[in-house]
Amino acid sequence: MIGVQLTYQEFRSLKSQIVISNRGGPHRALPYAFTEQGVAMLSSVLRSPRAVSGLSPDFIEGM
Repeated sequence: MIGVQLTYQEFRSLKSQIVISNRGGPHRALPYAFTEQGVAMLSSVLRSPRAVSGLSPDFIEGM
């Protein structure tokens, strides 16, 4: 599994820690979170030569 949708309680907990903004109003959809495996997969995809060729040089220097 790459990502999971947060429960309402998890969302409220993160929101109370100011990790998530209030933008989106009261009918905002519950966000998704990546699992460790999902982050590793995303990282490998973003570091591939094809992905890197589409990124700006300033972004690559910050990596």
